[in-house]
Amino acid sequence: MAASSIRPSTPPPDLLCPITKKLLTDPVILLESGHTYDSKAIQGWLNLTGPKRDPLTGQVLNSTELVPNAVVKKMVDAWKTQHPEPTTTPAAAAAAAAPNSTHAHHPQQQ
Repeated sequence: MAASSIRPSTPPPDLLCPITKKLLTDPVILLESGHTYDSKAIQGWLNLTGPKRDPLTGQVLNSTELVPNAVVKKMVDAWKTQHPEPTTTPAAAAAAAAPNSTHAHHPQQQ
């Protein structure tokens, strides 16, 4: 358990947008599929040319109606309250750590 206390706070996967892989800020439900996405991300996805498809399933959509997901928004807000430090996803943590490895090649930097 001690190892988990030193790891950066990573939001649960259910609170991440499937498109951006970032913490949801304005979660909406794509009604036809029932999946939740961040509003800006799904609107951008749906504005792409071609048949409208659900990003998770590839299902062709007859409707692109979006509604706010108040339950997930409350879950995100609660998670953020419990984890006030800056948050990161595993991919972002790896990217942030990568530049640090270059300093090992330059031990005389001052």
